[in-house]
Amino acid sequence: MNASHALAGFGFRASIDRVVIEVRLDQPTQFRHVQDRMKAAGQGVQYVHQVNPYTVRTTIQNPTGPDALMRAAQALVSTPGSIRDTDISIIEVEVTLDARPTTPATADQIIDATMHLAHHHANPPGDFRIVRGAGHARGNTAPAAQEDFRRALRDGDNTINAGWYADAVKCEMGDPFRLRLYAKTYDSTPDDHYQALPQQQHTARIEAILSGELCPFRTVNEWRRFRFESLSLYFRQVCTTPGSELATLAMNWRASLGQPADTGKRKGHRRNSRRGTARDTALNRRIYKALTRLTARQFAEIRTPKSSEK
Repeated sequence: MNASHALAGFGFRASIDRVVIEVRLDQPTQFRHVQDRMKAAGQGVQYVHQVNPYTVRTTIQNPTGPDALMRAAQALVSTPGSIRDTDISIIEVEVTLDARPTTPATADQIIDATMHLAHHHANPPGDFRIVRGAGHARGNTAPAAQEDFRRALRDGDNTINAGWYADAVKCEMGDPFRLRLYAKTYDSTPDDHYQALPQQQHTARIEAILSGELCPFRTVNEWRRFRFESLSLYFRQVCTTPGSELATLAMNWRASLGQPADTGKRKGHRRNSRRGTARDTALNRRIYKALTRLTARQFAEIRTPKSSEK
């Protein structure tokens, strides 16, 4: 990759940030009892939505694999071990890609990397907009120029979003594909939702949230067979093609080089990108490899399911 590329000095790691699940219980319970058990198991105070006396929805944070999800899900019931694979339906999956600097980087370099992933995303699910404030509250600011996004990221606690949000835990479904990008300078733990990270752990993060018909797997067994590299289209990047200096300046000024996916064109194998752009083959290959490594980690955990407990 060209040394001048904004992501040349970054390495990629893909992971699963969270999974929204619906669980069928073997006896009726109340949501507050489920919350108490999750807290006691070290999972923090997760929001639990009671669908009916025998069914709840909640979020499992940072599951390293399907077996880790099953171990975490046992905290929902008073008799650990009573939840089976078939009792769980997977409603929403959030897959993240972190671009981590391989050598010390400044805050501006992290922001530049974040901006690159947003500006060059091939097919975002709608226009990018700024969502202001910690907690990813709803926002509706859709600037035309990428410099507006850069200023928002410098302000801190702001994210760049595409696609419309709803709360899957509360049975409110938003767009089946959503994107969220930000300079990750904090981490969420069961005890501290916004714990500051040391500078050397700061990353440029892009999150793809998939639900409804785009949810990559619906059951634990489907997850065990899933290959995450098949999700590379949700992270795909483009670059500008050589043209006049004025045209290049105009493209670089825009908030986004990409355009929302046209499923009709995709099925017909027709061009589904903005004129003046081409696939960034080298960067897309690196993203694909990061997702392949995620698949390999998942399969390794399935082969040795207790290794993460040591």
